[in-house]
Amino acid sequence: MNPVNPFSSGLVHSYIEPEGNSPLIVSPRSDEVNFTQWAGEHQSEIASAIKEYGALVFSGWGLTRARYSEAFTAATGMAPEPYRGDTPRVEEDLNVYRSTAVAPGHTIPLHQEVSGGRRQDMPKYISFFCSTPPQPGTGQTVVGSAHRVTEAIQASMPQLWDRMTSTTLTYTSRYLPTDSWATRWIKWLNPSHATIAEHFGTENREEIEEQCRQRGFTCRWDGGWAVISRSGVPATIESDGVTLFCNQVHTKLNPKLCGGWFFYLMARLLLYPTSSWLQNDVHFDDGTQISHRDSSRLISIFEAEQVGRDWRAGDLMIYDNVTTMHGKTPHRGERDILAAMSGSVEERSLY
Repeated sequence: MNPVNPFSSGLVHSYIEPEGNSPLIVSPRSDEVNFTQWAGEHQSEIASAIKEYGALVFSGWGLTRARYSEAFTAATGMAPEPYRGDTPRVEEDLNVYRSTAVAPGHTIPLHQEVSGGRRQDMPKYISFFCSTPPQPGTGQTVVGSAHRVTEAIQASMPQLWDRMTSTTLTYTSRYLPTDSWATRWIKWLNPSHATIAEHFGTENREEIEEQCRQRGFTCRWDGGWAVISRSGVPATIESDGVTLFCNQVHTKLNPKLCGGWFFYLMARLLLYPTSSWLQNDVHFDDGTQISHRDSSRLISIFEAEQVGRDWRAGDLMIYDNVTTMHGKTPHRGERDILAAMSGSVEERSLY
């Protein structure tokens, strides 16, 4: 255990687990320390520690599912706000959601939340709460430094980095009809692929088109599918005078994301036999595609930079959505993780 002391209070101790393979863990020195009271009195120190270390995990505080929203607000000074991303979310409490629904064997690579959309929709803080941990050694929520990821891309993929800093991106998302044989099949294999009703809260085409107009998106209809595009999205973001990687080009279906060429080909054959069904697509605004090779190399960089620890019941993780990326490893057993978020990355100067 590597002790770290970013807090003036003697009521807590903080540390990084052996070999640097965890975020900063913050635990009470006594069961009598009340998290809500302590966090409310140390909000500025918590904000500074998140900025310095990227992510904090509050462990051993006896937090419960019912107290998650209260604990998040005490630590950040902000109540949870609505999710503005693309993946379907089940709302458990006001602006508190179940984590992204994916198959147990599925990996979610490192990414910044809502980095494929408008910057004002990107939350400043992301948090997760563990109600039921999966089996040990599985289902970790991994995090990684966007600074180190950026440096690795600049060093090993300079041409791609040059394009990212000089050309914006176009993202396309496809939403499933609410009830069709294709929807039932795709949702069975990929529960994170949202239906029209899940994403927009309505199936009325005029209302959906108006929502898209208000957000600057292009909407078209392909049979019963809604196809939403947004162009001019930056591939980077500025943080304290440093340009950082901030996009989701690697989430386009590719062999590395699927676990190899065999599983990629099976996914294309059985899940998305036509490109017009693909959940997500992304390319540079000049039409240049991101190659499978580049996508795979990016994911390899993320894997080399990520750290994580086994969840424990009652753990609360909070991190900076610009400087810290997050993902998920495959899990076994029940895994019940809640998510909440608040603020906007455009307000990060308020730290």
